[in-house]
Amino acid sequence: RLNKSGYEAYLVGGGVRDLLLGKQPKDFDITTSATPEQVRKLFRNCRLVGRRFRLAHVMFGPEIIEVATFRGHHEHAGDGK
Repeated sequence: RLNKSGYEAYLVGGGVRDLLLGKQPKDFDITTSATPEQVRKLFRNCRLVGRRFRLAHVMFGPEIIEVATFRGHHEHAGDGK
């Protein structure tokens, strides 16, 4: 849904490691160009957490997918920077 709405989004963290090792992932984390507020607009089953670094927790059945916005400088594909 993030990609279809024009945002970059990548699966990151321990879930990726577990998949590469052939293990069952315990959880999934996503990093995206969308702000937490934009994520909340896309997923009605979402709550924002954290004070300093806002995160979006998207409920997916019994699982919580943690969604974080890119931090620092990020060059978007095709922007010529």
